[in-house]
Amino acid sequence: MSSIQIVGVHGIRQWDTNALKLGTDWRTALAYGITRYFGAAAHVPGLLTPYYGDVFPKTKRFQLSQPGLDDLTDPNEINFVVETLEEYAPDLDLPEPDGTLGVPPRVRPRITQWLAGLDGKWGRGAGETIVTRIRELYGYLHNPTAAEQARQRIVGSLTDSDVRLVIAHSLGSVIIYDMSQRGEIPAPGANGGGVGTLITCGSPLNWPPVKRHLDVTSEFQLPASITWVNIFDPKDPITAGQGLSGKATGVQDIQVDNGDDPHAARRYLRQEAMARAVRTALA
Repeated sequence: MSSIQIVGVHGIRQWDTNALKLGTDWRTALAYGITRYFGAAAHVPGLLTPYYGDVFPKTKRFQLSQPGLDDLTDPNEINFVVETLEEYAPDLDLPEPDGTLGVPPRVRPRITQWLAGLDGKWGRGAGETIVTRIRELYGYLHNPTAAEQARQRIVGSLTDSDVRLVIAHSLGSVIIYDMSQRGEIPAPGANGGGVGTLITCGSPLNWPPVKRHLDVTSEFQLPASITWVNIFDPKDPITAGQGLSGKATGVQDIQVDNGDDPHAARRYLRQEAMARAVRTALA
C-alpha cells in the first residue's frame, strides 16, 4: 500500500458513510482523473479522508410542498440562515418577510420562498442544498465542542510525515481554513513532511457571513508556505458560481464543468484540473 500523501477534508453533510468508504470513493475518483489524463501507469498517491460527520446533528430534509423546517426554532440560527440568504443572492426578487425575524412560524414561509427562488436560479434541488449547507455551517461556527472534535480528527491525519497535500471540499474548506488560522496545519519541514499545498473545491468561503464569522477583516490568507489552488464550477450553487480571486491572497482559481451534478466531490476529483494540481503538488 502506498504511503498517505493526501488528506481529504469532506463537507459536513456525510451522515451515512465512514472514513473507509469516503477514502475509497475519493481515491477512486482521483485515480480516474489521473489515469485518464496521464496514462494508466500514472502513479495514484495514497489518500486518507478522516470522518467527522457524526459529530454534527442531522438537519431534516425538506421539499417545497412540505418544508421540513420544524426543527428550525433557534432564533440565532434563523437569523444566520436569513442573513446568509440575503447576502448570498441579493438580486432574487422576493417579498419582504411577514413579522419578526426571530419568530419561526413567520419566518418559515420566507425561507420557503427562498428555496423556490434558488431553485429557479440554480436548478431543482439547489435551494435545499444551499439552506442545508448554511445550517450545517451554523452548526460548525456555533458549536465549539463539535467543531473541536472535527478539527482534532483532521489534525490526527495531518501529522503523518508523508502528508503534503490537503484537498478540501465544500464546507470542509471552511474547516481547513479555520484550522490554518489556529496553527493546526503542520508546515513543510526539512524532512519533506508538512502540508505545502491546499486544493479547495466547491468552496463557500466567498459567502459574506463566513468571512465575518471567521474574523477575516480583509482577504483570506494562508501561510506563505502553502500554495492554494481553488477549483470551482460556475454552475455550483455553493460557490455562488464564483472563484476566490479577489477574496483570497495568492489563490489560483481554476474553472471546471462538473456536468449535471456541479457540487459533487467526486465530480471535482475526476477533473483534469484536479489531476494536474495533485501531480504538481506532489512532484
